[in-house]
Amino acid sequence: MQVLGQEDLLSLNEQVFKPATAYFICERESLRSFEKDHPELEPLIKILLRTYSGIYDQPVSIHERLLGSLLKWPLEQIMKGLNQLHRHQLIEYAPQKQEPEIYFNQPRRKATDVQIDQNAYRFRKEQFIKRVKAMLGYLSVNGCRSTFIARYFGEASPSDCGICDQCLRNKQPKLSAEDFRNIYKTVKERTHQQSIPAVSLFDHFTDIHADQLRKVIDFMQAENKLRVDLEGFVRVEG
Repeated sequence: MQVLGQEDLLSLNEQVFKPATAYFICERESLRSFEKDHPELEPLIKILLRTYSGIYDQPVSIHERLLGSLLKWPLEQIMKGLNQLHRHQLIEYAPQKQEPEIYFNQPRRKATDVQIDQNAYRFRKEQFIKRVKAMLGYLSVNGCRSTFIARYFGEASPSDCGICDQCLRNKQPKLSAEDFRNIYKTVKERTHQQSIPAVSLFDHFTDIHADQLRKVIDFMQAENKLRVDLEGFVRVEG
């Protein structure tokens, strides 16, 4: 469908809303005769004529739910009555429509007569693959995401934004194995030397970078090496 649209053979309109329309196509004398023979539809005929001016001259938009409210009929009865009037050729009725529509931009052809420009098709396919690869690259990029987007759109030497998740991650100090051991040892020693409340734990380690300290503490908690006792003090096992 998309390929046929790109070849300008047809158009697909997915956002369609057409209100119901109706207008009388019979003579007034025929209408009066019909009302006598079908008294159950007379209220619907009368409400159409009274509610919608010009309905005898041209198609007008009608609202089935409003008609049901005025007549105190269920919607199904309104729809049934309108369709009956339509079948008896008293009105031309088109129900409300919300389904997608296809328009043929050129005279309809047999399938065997439809020709697709293969060069254009291959070009569009290649461009689509490039876009997909670029999207995947954006998800896995190690550098600044804004820089990646700027380069994709042709900017030669963009600057890092400094606020995307990758930039913020790269700003964090690296934690080597030696740093980890030293921080672990420091936490263990200080918690043994004094009782440190959990709520002010970080205040007792201002000489250690907060992000590095947090990583070590998270590890100690995960390994059950660090816990908080019932009084709210930090305890390090071992």
